[in-house]
Amino acid sequence: MSLCNLHPNTILHISVFIHFCEVYLGILPHFNLLRHFFWLKKKGGGGSKVVGGVYLQFHNGMATEYIPVPLNISLKGWNARWFYMKQTDSVVQCDVDQIPENQRSWSEKPTSVDKEQVKELLELMRAMKRSGVVVAVNFILRHVQPYKERAHAGFDFKGDTDGT
Repeated sequence: MSLCNLHPNTILHISVFIHFCEVYLGILPHFNLLRHFFWLKKKGGGGSKVVGGVYLQFHNGMATEYIPVPLNISLKGWNARWFYMKQTDSVVQCDVDQIPENQRSWSEKPTSVDKEQVKELLELMRAMKRSGVVVAVNFILRHVQPYKERAHAGFDFKGDTDGT
């Protein structure tokens, strides 16, 4: 599966999850915690090329345990407003021609050994009572908004000597 196969709501969920782990839980993103809540699901059953055709789905009963993240229920036609450029850098693999294939590992929950850490993190999450909106706004204020306040555009950067 390629990065471009992820649905926009999935990208939002992953971004909120990573920021929540780092800022509110004070840990690096915890993969087993993510697997506790979600599994990857392929959209539709056909073999056609679908950009954004894989999305995160809550495991049964997990939506109420997770931080509430309001999502657009219908993003019909979202991909008509996006564009993709040919990739020339091989650092990030994203092949729009790749058809994602379901993997058994996409739906596996953490093992019983891994669940011990997950239980501790769930207790921390419950005590915080944060919403996904608060986490997303915090992300914007910490990561996006500072770009607005910069001294000049990136192409005018002169190195460490220009004070930015």
